[in-house]
Order: sequence, then C-alpha cells, then structure tokens
Amino acid sequence: MAGNQSNEALKKLGVLFVTISAAALFMLLPGSRLHWPAMTANYLIVLLLYFWYAARDTSLSDRGLWDYMFPAHIWSHRSSLNDGIFAFMLFGLMISLFNWGIFTPKYFVGLAMSLSSLLPPATGGEQPGLLVMAYFTLQSIIFAEFFYYWLHRLSHAVPAMWAFHKVHHSAKVMTPLAVYRLHPVDFWLTSATKGLGYGLNLVIFMHFYPSKEATLTFLGANAVMFFLSIFGGVLHHSHVWISFGPVLERFIISPAQHQVHHSENPQHYNKNFSSMLSLWDWVFGSLYVTDWKDEKLTLGLGGEKAEAPYQNPVSMLLYPFRENAQLAMKRIRKRRKA
Repeated sequence: MAGNQSNEALKKLGVLFVTISAAALFMLLPGSRLHWPAMTANYLIVLLLYFWYAARDTSLSDRGLWDYMFPAHIWSHRSSLNDGIFAFMLFGLMISLFNWGIFTPKYFVGLAMSLSSLLPPATGGEQPGLLVMAYFTLQSIIFAEFFYYWLHRLSHAVPAMWAFHKVHHSAKVMTPLAVYRLHPVDFWLTSATKGLGYGLNLVIFMHFYPSKEATLTFLGANAVMFFLSIFGGVLHHSHVWISFGPVLERFIISPAQHQVHHSENPQHYNKNFSSMLSLWDWVFGSLYVTDWKDEKLTLGLGGEKAEAPYQNPVSMLLYPFRENAQLAMKRIRKRRKA
C-alpha cells in the first residue's frame, strides 16, 4: 500500500515537473501567449479573486491560497502532462520547421500583402500619428480574429479538420499550457490564417503609409493583444471562472466564455469560436455570454470512447491522420457504390 502511494506521488511530481518546465519555457518567450508579464498579471488577478471570495466563503479560506491558484489535482493531471509535452513539441517546431518557407506565418502575411499590387499607387507617406497607429493596431486584431473565427468554426464543422482540432478539445482539465495543446497541423492552420489577417491590415496601412510599421507593439507583441492577454487572456485555459458580464462579453472573450467553448454540455456546442474579440461570435450568431455564477463545467469530448485516442502524446499526434484516412476510404467506397 505504501509502495503504491509512493509511486503515485512520484508520478504526480513527474507531471508537475513537465508542466512547470513547459510553462517556464513559454514565460521566457517574447510574444508567446504565456510571456511572463501576462502570466504575472493574470495570476495577480487570481490572487485578488481569492481574497475577495475567501472573505465571503470560509471554506475557501480553509482550502488555502496555493490550492486555489494551483490545484494539484489539475496541474498533476494526466491531461496536463499531455499539455506540457505538446508545448515542448510545438516549441521545437516553432524554432525549426515553422521558421521555414510556407510553414512560417510570415509567408501568409506576405501572401496577403501581394494584394497590394491590385491597389492604386500609394498616396501617402507622412509619418502616421499615434491615433492612426492605434487604429491599425486594433484593426489588425479584428482582421486576424475574423479569419481565425471562420477557421475555428470550420474546424468544428468539417470532419477532416475536426480530427486535428479534437486534440485541443480532448483536455479534461485546463491550465494555461492548454493553449499549446494543438496538433501541429491545427497550429499551422491557425498561424497561417491569422497571418492572412495581419497581412491584409498591412496592405491597407502601407497604401497610405508605405514602409512604416503598421502596429504599436509592447514587449514584442501587438499592443492590443498584449492588453487582452494581461487582462484575463492567459486564464482562458484555466480552472478559474471569470465572467466579464453580458455587455462586455459581446466584444471581448472572457475566461468563462472560452471555458464554455470547451464544455461537454451540448448546450455549449458551437459557441464562442473567437480567440480574443467576441465581436465575430456576436455578428455571426455563435455568442454565449456568462455571468459570475460558475457553471461547473465538465470538459472534454463527451465520453470515454471519444477521448480514448487522446490519452498519450503519440496517439494524439498520429490518430488524426488515421481518422482522416478512414474518412477518405469511406468516401471512396461510397463513390464506388454510387
């Protein structure tokens, strides 16, 4: 009995080591969703929430601050281990394959910018003011979110795309590392699609202000994206329920809204496809707004059978290709019968 308990404790320590190491790696990576300023700001929000709730709920104060912020049953969960391993894998791809040719997001920025040849010659050239820069910074996110919204919606609707996207939705618990629980194909599609949005913004900007920087940046990130990441963006993938209320959530995705997107409850299916700005969910009818009452969500794909292929990183990586091969064979057999 003691030996089993010891083995279980060692396993949990191993999972914690992987998840904490992966989180630390991305905290040091400028421009990442988990860059240290964003992580620090978001967990300060969690800290304030703890004291707010603990003053009103003695059971929470008995539970303790550390367990509220970093519950061991979540951070040492097998699902979190897979998050950490996938995060390391994506980091390796980011500094290798995804820095080359068509696999880099910059390729798609350039592809979108090729549209500039269809526009009349540039008419401007003066230095853009701060308000102009702020406008194009926001517009770049709006454009990128528009392209991402439709990619994400299609990823839930098209079986071949859903096969890859299911890797992300197979998470049974969520820590911030789950943002990198993406199949490489899904990650590439997301980066490429957002690249098209950023490139389209540059096309418009450079028509008026050629050879100028189109967006304001802060610590290597788009300033609007940085602001959104600071105020709750990291907590989209977390156990912490934070609602922005029904008004603000029509414009900005809250942590609660994205957690609803991961819910197994059929009521929540096909809701909140946006990444940071919920504007396009509102426009296209997929918006689900929340309030401060925690809905106590169950996460995952809706059952053990559906989740069975996603229990280890190797299967998570290979199974989507197998599923797509099966889909292709079904189509071939169907055509032959017809």
